[in-house]
Amino acid sequence: MIRIGEVTDVQPESQVIFLSGIPNIDGEDTIFFPDRQTQYTWFYAHRAPALNGRAAVYTNINIMRGTLVANFDAETIMTNSNYLMIRNREKWYYCFLVGVIQNSVNSSTVSFKVDALQTYYFDYGIIQAYIEREHVTNDTVENIYNRYNAVTDELECGDYVVDERVQLSQTGYSAVVWASQNASGAQTSSVNYGLYNGAAPHRINSQNYDSANDFGNAVNSYLNQLTEAGAANSILNICQVPNTFFGSNPYTLSIDKPTSVGGYTPRNKILLGQPYTFVVAGTNCGSSVDLSFELAYSNGYDIQCAVYYMLSPQPQAILIPMNYRGTQYDADDAITMDNYPQCAYATDSYKAWLALNSNQLSAGRQNIYSSAAVNQQIAANNRNAAAFGLLGNAVGAVGSLLTGNVGGVVANVGGAIGGAINIDTQYNNANLANQNSKENAIRSLNAKITDASKMPFTPTAGSGGNAPFQLKFFDIDGAGMFPIADFFLERRSIKRAQAQRLDQYYDMYGYRVNRLGIPNEDHRERYWYTKTADITLSGSGIPYSYFNEIKARYNAGIRFWRYTDLVGNYALLNRTTLEAEPMKLWEPIHWDGEGVKNDVKK
Repeated sequence: MIRIGEVTDVQPESQVIFLSGIPNIDGEDTIFFPDRQTQYTWFYAHRAPALNGRAAVYTNINIMRGTLVANFDAETIMTNSNYLMIRNREKWYYCFLVGVIQNSVNSSTVSFKVDALQTYYFDYGIIQAYIEREHVTNDTVENIYNRYNAVTDELECGDYVVDERVQLSQTGYSAVVWASQNASGAQTSSVNYGLYNGAAPHRINSQNYDSANDFGNAVNSYLNQLTEAGAANSILNICQVPNTFFGSNPYTLSIDKPTSVGGYTPRNKILLGQPYTFVVAGTNCGSSVDLSFELAYSNGYDIQCAVYYMLSPQPQAILIPMNYRGTQYDADDAITMDNYPQCAYATDSYKAWLALNSNQLSAGRQNIYSSAAVNQQIAANNRNAAAFGLLGNAVGAVGSLLTGNVGGVVANVGGAIGGAINIDTQYNNANLANQNSKENAIRSLNAKITDASKMPFTPTAGSGGNAPFQLKFFDIDGAGMFPIADFFLERRSIKRAQAQRLDQYYDMYGYRVNRLGIPNEDHRERYWYTKTADITLSGSGIPYSYFNEIKARYNAGIRFWRYTDLVGNYALLNRTTLEAEPMKLWEPIHWDGEGVKNDVKK
């Protein structure tokens, strides 16, 4: 008989069968058989007729050295065979044909190498292994998201495309004038979401106007109302916001868990998770956050966010993921938007001055007329008083006449006539001076008003250019040129071509699992892959060198194909057993305490 390790010829009870058509099972690939008999039958069916007739004679067989002598020429052997099986008593050795050296016309030395995995497949067991990659037993999105089946691979993703985008459908926009007085001049204030402001908002809705000019005129009109009420200086600012600020908080944005990436439906569900597809919540104004479907386990793996719009002189909005990371509101991943436009505006300085000085101007004008009237009355009173004095002199003259003093009569009468003439002159002069003073005062007051009317408008600067919002507010309906300057959710995915390449990669090599345990086996329709970082085997009657070969193949990565399928045909549908036969109770291969496979697989 053949003794492993001894350089002896095989005894007559040995048997050599050359095989042909055996697929390349020396590297990553090998063949899975459920039992020894199936294994033998499959290999035996591939025997090479030209090398296995009665005339075939094989001598000098040495298993460990991997040589034998056959009575065929080298070309015949190489042309008709690529594998062989050698029996010693009840043990079959499955071997790779390595090479042939021509000894003579009908003699060649054949070199072969024992296929340790197939030869001892039913003799070794696995006690434990650290498994780096494998095809998983239950490839569902839920298992992928929960990381039950796989961990993240560091594979090239390439560029991302937008598979889906959702954004709040806002209709129009509004200018909001914040002032501490209203158009009647009364003091105002407001409280919005618990925040006190010593100013109240006055909204001018763009949707109430047919054009942007009409909308602008409406804003100017309200500014003029405030100005005319003397409240121009009470204006705090003017902001412009989308009409979502006047809806019902909170708004909701959501994206359901995906079924495709880049328009491609993958066979391997790992491509439906990060980093191959994920959600970006953003504003297009600098704030964004990546959201993973994997962390939305409290919401059925659908991404859902609440959006609150908080109106104030410095308006803000906030987006908060809901039922994410195990919390109802995930404040850690919330993003805000607060760069809403602050509008530049101007108030009419003349109207503001007139409103603030109207009482003084009115009083000043009244004072001018009142003073002129008083001065005129004083002049009249003085004339009357003077005239009364002249009358007294005239009476004295009459008395003189009665007493015979003719000279006194003449003197008194003459003085009275002269005094009357002087009194009228003084009165007329006083009236002229009073009238001149009144006219001068009125002209001065009118000149002051005229000068004030020429004052330029008083500008108040805004926040400067704001391209995202200008594009958003480009038309009166607020549809905008671009869907920007507001919260959005985007599902981004790798491109279709890259998704197909990665799907093929995962078809071949399974998922990175990084787990300690027993490799999965017999759990896929066509094939399954296993790669270990370290593996501990058990079994008896296996030479140490072959143990190491088997371990080396697991550590390098090995793919088991069902014997009924064509090795290397990755186009075959390779569902998990649970997918292929969901009603069938499936159990993986069992191992006893020493790691030896159970009887079902022997």
